Amino acid sequence: MRRQPEKQAQRAVCALIKLLGGQVWVLGTRRRRTDYQGTMMSPGLPDCWFMFPPRRDLGAIAGWIEVKAPRGRLSAAQIAFRAACVESGVVHLVGGLDSFVAWCVAQGRVKADQVAPDRAGRRVR
Repeated sequence: MRRQPEKQAQRAVCALIKLLGGQVWVLGTRRRRTDYQGTMMSPGLPDCWFMFPPRRDLGAIAGWIEVKAPRGRLSAAQIAFRAACVESGVVHLVGGLDSFVAWCVAQGRVKADQVAPDRAGRRVR
């Protein structure tokens, strides 16, 4: 059976978003049962859209996350979508669970002492 590290990372990120009180929508992961291997969504569109409601100490925030395995790379269409998000001030994260945890720590959604030290310091793209 083929390994699917991105799918596993996506499940973990989605579970953490829900655990932290957020909502998440997964886009285009199912393929038609034909010889066509595409997901039928616009090229470059990220894997998930997430939202966190406001808290007393933090405002609401929403954004995109493109889940990647440790050695995963963005396609040209994904790079273009990310650039458009960054230019527009829209949150766009790239990486796996460690990257998402590091972003949550940086945003104050998770305290650094609540996560393993190696997860809290990962670089977020």
